Amino acid sequence: MLINVLADGNMECLYTDEIDLSSVGTLKISRASKVEFDNVRQGWMVTMLKTGVTIGPYKSRKVAIAEEVKFLEDRMSEGV
Repeated sequence: MLINVLADGNMECLYTDEIDLSSVGTLKISRASKVEFDNVRQGWMVTMLKTGVTIGPYKSRKVAIAEEVKFLEDRMSEGV
């Protein structure tokens, strides 16, 4: 799990159940993206909710979710 510590002391990460994050403080959880089937493109699309950036289409939801996680983790490691 990649956790970024921000200049103001807050942390951000892609939430999973790997670590009980409530043990480090109050949680503020918000959705970063969504994965939906696009009927026109006939594939699974990932949409980043802050920016509107889309990636895909992918043939399976499982692959779309894996790419979603990779995209988000890459952006976090870049500090974006």
